[in-house]
Amino acid sequence: MTMRVGIVGCGDIAGHYLRTMANPTDVRAVACAARSVASARRFAAAHGIEPLDVDGLLARDDIDIVLNLAHPDAHGPIGIAALEAGKHVFQEKPIATCMEDARRLMWTAARMDRRVGVAPDTLLGPPFRIAQRLVAEGVLGELVMGMAHAISIGPESRHPAPAFLYRAGAGPVLDMAPYALSILVALAGPVERVAALGRIGRSDRRAKASGAPLSVEVPTSVQALLRFAGGFQATLTMSWDGTGPEGPPIALHGTRASLFLPDPNWFGGAVSIVPHGEAAETIDTSPLPLGAPLRRLGSGAMVADYRGAGLADMARSIAANRPHQCSGENGLHLLEVTEAILASAAGQGDWIGIDSPVLAIPILSEAEALALAGGARPG
Repeated sequence: MTMRVGIVGCGDIAGHYLRTMANPTDVRAVACAARSVASARRFAAAHGIEPLDVDGLLARDDIDIVLNLAHPDAHGPIGIAALEAGKHVFQEKPIATCMEDARRLMWTAARMDRRVGVAPDTLLGPPFRIAQRLVAEGVLGELVMGMAHAISIGPESRHPAPAFLYRAGAGPVLDMAPYALSILVALAGPVERVAALGRIGRSDRRAKASGAPLSVEVPTSVQALLRFAGGFQATLTMSWDGTGPEGPPIALHGTRASLFLPDPNWFGGAVSIVPHGEAAETIDTSPLPLGAPLRRLGSGAMVADYRGAGLADMARSIAANRPHQCSGENGLHLLEVTEAILASAAGQGDWIGIDSPVLAIPILSEAEALALAGGARPG
């Protein structure tokens, strides 16, 4: 069964989704829409799909899923409108920019009996599938503590239009933290409470592509302490004020072993496990499904970027009447955690409790991962 997809938002990320949309027997793009009609027409011509306005796309009877890649401030309203129109939705992260919109979106999905999926879907990649298995099998013992970070000089160095990333509803926490948080939640369960500190580092920023000044409205460096319901604790550092060599992007330490994971912005990378008192074992995940390098970055580096795997998994799950991996419920939990981090940082370190539950994420089998990787093509 092929699910027909209408794309809202025709920026850079839409091209990545289309190029790597995992399996053409599961999902097929048929139309696109954007704020700019000219942008939608250019994108449609490049990819052989039909350009529409948003209302026209939502009114189409031959669209099963809306892939919502609009600016973050439109994620909630467009997602809700798509559900009201009887479509399933797959949201780029965050699910919305406020909990009120996110809860309304999930309530609408329940009322309309439609699915909500939410990026990031990199947890489907082999490093994180391996991590799930190691934790489930007790190889690490009881999870005690961990850390995750993403530190760079900021998106203006690479993004063609970065202004929106420095406005309310974006920033490094809402833009980058969901990648690491989705992995930590998949491995350790729900976050119970958070405390954080934050500040604006550099405010004199310019877009590299145009030289235009950027108005900085959000903290550009935030450090948080997270307590998980099972007792695991972790630090989270998100910053657009640094550069240079960093340690492993994610580290987890248990009573039997430590685990080091690669950048959760991508699907691949090496996994290192260090049993207490023993030598490290490093696992190359590039031969595994969804692990092969697929996309060349501006720096020349090749990365495993299979954006669209979560969308394809949702389509396959709808057809099979089973839960999908990247659920709206977990997307709502990630938003509550990131909102709480920012609220705590604004209050300079107050502890804030988290109420939303999470759904257990089943470990994707290698056969399922291979099916999701089937249609991806390098570019």
